[in-house]
Amino acid sequence: MTRYIERGALRELLVPSLDPTAAALASKLERDNSVELVSIKAVSAAEMLPTYEIRLAASESGRGPRTTGLREFVTALRESEIGEGFGITVGDVRGIGLLSPEGEIVAVTLVHADM
Repeated sequence: MTRYIERGALRELLVPSLDPTAAALASKLERDNSVELVSIKAVSAAEMLPTYEIRLAASESGRGPRTTGLREFVTALRESEIGEGFGITVGDVRGIGLLSPEGEIVAVTLVHADM
């Protein structure tokens, strides 16, 4: 099931996180004036893991887009209890986040547009 939250509400979820990648996304959202809602969907870490392991290997070998926080994101997929996820574009960055079943930020990765 998909639910939607305002970008400001997502920012409020990100702010308390100690993850510097989450803080970077919160900062970008603070300067964003879009009114689009963010969809939050149930996700399966087991289903996502193979894709993100391939992305991590490509990123670490210098292929693919510049990505921040991807190693921590993959670690969270491997080790954390994941309930939901979101994807949001802010300017030239795509933020992808994982939430615990309690609705707390578990991990965030930022994919930067090639410029």
